[in-house]
Amino acid sequence: MINLRLWRSAALALMMVLLSMGAGMVRAADEMRIVVDGQPATFEVPPVDREGVVCVPMKGVFARLGAVVNYDNVTHTVKALRGKTLILLTLGSDTATVNLKPFKLQVAPFMSGGAIMVPLRFVGEALGAQISYDAATRVVSIRSGKEAVITLPTVHVPAASPTPIPSPTPEEVRITEFRHSASGLLHPGDTLHVTLVGTPNAQASFSVPGLADKVALKEGPEGTYAIDYKLGGGVTLRDAPVFGVLQKGTQRAPLATAPVALTVQPLVPHLDRPSPGVGARVLEKTPRITAFFEMLGGTLDVSSVRVLVNGSDVSKQAYITREFFTYVPAQPIEGIVKVEVSGQVTPPGSAAAAPFTDGWSFSTASSTATTPMTAPPTASPTPAPAASPAPPSSPDALPLTVTSPVADALVSSTVKVQGKTAAGARVKIDLTRRVPVLEHDVRLAGGEATADDQGMYTIDIALPWTAKGARLNVVARARDAAGRRSAPVVVTVNGR
Repeated sequence: MINLRLWRSAALALMMVLLSMGAGMVRAADEMRIVVDGQPATFEVPPVDREGVVCVPMKGVFARLGAVVNYDNVTHTVKALRGKTLILLTLGSDTATVNLKPFKLQVAPFMSGGAIMVPLRFVGEALGAQISYDAATRVVSIRSGKEAVITLPTVHVPAASPTPIPSPTPEEVRITEFRHSASGLLHPGDTLHVTLVGTPNAQASFSVPGLADKVALKEGPEGTYAIDYKLGGGVTLRDAPVFGVLQKGTQRAPLATAPVALTVQPLVPHLDRPSPGVGARVLEKTPRITAFFEMLGGTLDVSSVRVLVNGSDVSKQAYITREFFTYVPAQPIEGIVKVEVSGQVTPPGSAAAAPFTDGWSFSTASSTATTPMTAPPTASPTPAPAASPAPPSSPDALPLTVTSPVADALVSSTVKVQGKTAAGARVKIDLTRRVPVLEHDVRLAGGEATADDQGMYTIDIALPWTAKGARLNVVARARDAAGRRSAPVVVTVNGR
């Protein structure tokens, strides 16, 4: 009886061994290998065949390809950043975004074993990798340009409900604050101050898709990292997110996003200080027509400049330089006078020229226009018509005020100009002095600033030695991203 029991036990054990070996052979035959640039790697969560689509753990695979992944357990959204590529997706949604453009997924992302699973094809297409599949050897190859490989068996796992990602422990690397200085519209050449506060003695950086990639921040006081970053030319962004990264050794804090997105709008070359002024009405029927070129650091091709007055090309009769043009009509002009100027300008750091077009209009005394009468230019030190305070030329003109300095103030080394306009508008200040020969004010110094979210601005202008003892005009103008302009506001002061 005992021998019979022993025989049965031995037979049962042998059967289990054979079954185990058979299952192992099945698994080995069913194994799928994923190779990234030829090197193997394993992950805690295996791939899943979902509706005939191979899905892989997003965080592990993206990390192998050099991306940073962050999951928001409240909104169930995932952000991934690699270089200038930003990927956003939501659990349960089959539509992702890559650099803010919609991307259709084969299968909606889901959770399996605490990992976020995404279609394998999406990994390659979103990050620009090449994917191929060999059905005979069951090998999926990913070419990323980096040395990394993933070896993963095919396992069928039912979809699981989302599992919260645990919050970092006090010992882990963390970011407690991430912000930047921008509160409104920025322009190329502006400086952006970026600050990150977190675990000390680590490496911090920030990225903006389309603008900056992993720009290192310098650590100051313990755990505070910062940099002043100057925006380059030729950049246009709208509501671009700003990301902060903090890493210490192999530990990396969750990706941080600044509360305010960036909008960068290039400034375009335009005419400045036109005379007669925008919307002005003058007594003289052959007024001197003058404007300065504001090329924003670019180089103007003088030979390309064309000046049209009421549709007639007067370029050959006009005096044109890189700084300004001036023209006196040979025949009287009556009514509305429309001035159009065009040309080619080469932006800073570029070899290719770009066209610009700008213009303005005014009227002579015989016109029925309702704009206020403006005295003709004289050689006296009073402001020129272009600099005279005037109401906006249209209901859509920007509001602009100058609260400091006050009229007839004495100024010495520095002029602090303060006032208010529309939030985010670009304010330009010119310090000018009357030159009778040109019948126009000549610019001595100036400055620019972007108004804050309350519309307030402050610009400090160093007073040149040529301004000492002279009667000066502080001329303020504002312009927004939509191209709307303010009427010029002038405050006359005395150089000391």
